[in-house]
Amino acid sequence: SVAIQFLKPNMTKSNQQIIIVILTMTFHSLGEGSSIGVAAGSSNNELSSNVILSLALHNIPEGLATCLYLVGRGMSKNKATLYSISCDIPLPLTAVPAYLFVE
Repeated sequence: SVAIQFLKPNMTKSNQQIIIVILTMTFHSLGEGSSIGVAAGSSNNELSSNVILSLALHNIPEGLATCLYLVGRGMSKNKATLYSISCDIPLPLTAVPAYLFVE
């Protein structure tokens, strides 16, 4: 919040919180992606299927919660949906290198 306030001093508190949530969820996707990549590269097929399925199911309420938070802060439904989906862009970007590392 201090960095955002330094870069954009006239930004409202609500907009600062929106940026923090979007950045947090984006960084959160990095860990999920690496977990999926490692699970996919595992020799234990049952375990890898369970990990991948649980993370996939976990992303549904996570995306919904992010979207509802953004709408609650005054963002349009379409824009909030776009931002919620874009928060998961890092997921495949870390899943592939993690898979290759395990292989």
